[in-house]
Amino acid sequence: MALLHSGKTSLWMQHLFSYTTPTKLRPTAWLDGLRGVAAFEVTLFHYADVWTLTDMAYGVEGSRGQWLRLPMIRSFYNSGRAMVCVFFVISGIVLTQRTLMLLRRHDMEAAYSSLTSSVFRRALRLFPSPVISTFMALLLFRIFRIQPFGSNEETVPYFPSILDQIAHWTKDTVRYLNLFEPNLKSAIVEGQFIGHAYANIVWTIPMEFAGSLACYIQVLGTAKLQPRVRNAVLLGTALWAIMTYRWALFNFNIGIILGDVMLAESLESTQSASHHSKLGYILLFLAGIYMAGMPMRGPLDSHEPAFGYNTIWRLTPERLLNFNFNFTWWSLAGIAILWSCYRLAFLRRILEGGFCQYLGKLSFAIYLTHIMVRDCIGQQLKTILLYQFGCDEASSAIRQTIPLLLWYAVLLVVTFFVSGLFEKHIDVHVIQFAKYVEERMTALDKAPADVPLQTLPTASV
Repeated sequence: MALLHSGKTSLWMQHLFSYTTPTKLRPTAWLDGLRGVAAFEVTLFHYADVWTLTDMAYGVEGSRGQWLRLPMIRSFYNSGRAMVCVFFVISGIVLTQRTLMLLRRHDMEAAYSSLTSSVFRRALRLFPSPVISTFMALLLFRIFRIQPFGSNEETVPYFPSILDQIAHWTKDTVRYLNLFEPNLKSAIVEGQFIGHAYANIVWTIPMEFAGSLACYIQVLGTAKLQPRVRNAVLLGTALWAIMTYRWALFNFNIGIILGDVMLAESLESTQSASHHSKLGYILLFLAGIYMAGMPMRGPLDSHEPAFGYNTIWRLTPERLLNFNFNFTWWSLAGIAILWSCYRLAFLRRILEGGFCQYLGKLSFAIYLTHIMVRDCIGQQLKTILLYQFGCDEASSAIRQTIPLLLWYAVLLVVTFFVSGLFEKHIDVHVIQFAKYVEERMTALDKAPADVPLQTLPTASV
């Protein structure tokens, strides 16, 4: 253990994996850690696809490794969809908390300035890194001839000329970035996905952008309301959203409300749960973990055994569910996990620890690159490991356990390496670029003083 904390080890960890931890923690550092854990869980979830572990629950006839499919255990590798909801709730908190703090201080001018800065930079922050990652996917597609990253042959044809391939990528990138694309409305209103042909994993980014704008608009529209009234309006919108299956908007709105509650409690120095309520929040956390592992609608509709989940599914009103994804329950799971982490000091301390903070720093890069790592080396590595240990796809789960663990270990190491490079050489510069553009553009408007309205010609009014 001493070696892990030595200077030399720390140095090579920094070089290989960009492993650094903050010297001083912010009050919201635990949210950074939770975002990192969520990205890590999404990675485990997508990697489990290679081993056909996802969605089938305990008791399904003919499935191997039944103990891995038990409730709570399955949540460790099958909670990726709930973690997307965690992303959106966290965004609702962090995107609006500064503005809400200024509104509580009745500093409307500073709150307006904060909002305009956030709106201006949001697209510049969100879209460049995913677009770059899709171009990386194009290059890997040309090198490995593997259908990329959640796509299919109809989506990504292989062109003889790389220039034709780039033209195809450019056309789909323009569609992906078109904020007036009809599919974007479908993504927000109906819960459908809008991804990129070369990397479907980026389907959440347009939803994140639209949800961010929804947060800013709602905070601006309720800026003059008292906090309790504002939160009541936001809660009403959130309930309308979930009843009409706008699950992304539901998560963003709940995030705004929870962020305002956290802000109020920080001003009053009342944050942690009392002793008599800790048990309740522990149970809430466990309930969130349990629901995070809920299978998709298909297996439940076909009455496949799923301990406890079948009953919950039957009792859920149909209007709260949609096609093959039960994001209603995954949303509630994500909210339960986040709120219980906030209330329980020992969970916050875990999230403020070095490894979780490291995951938080790389969370966006991990999210964007992990599928590329899986599809480039995952299947080949699985074949090699199964062969080396004298088993195959049909072998029992017990015989596949060691190859499975080694496979995960290798892919995670490669993922941390690749995401570290991506964060260091691309994502950091994207953040700096967004800030630079804002500073340069706003500097253009600082020369002349404002002209009084009454001096303007009538035609300009």
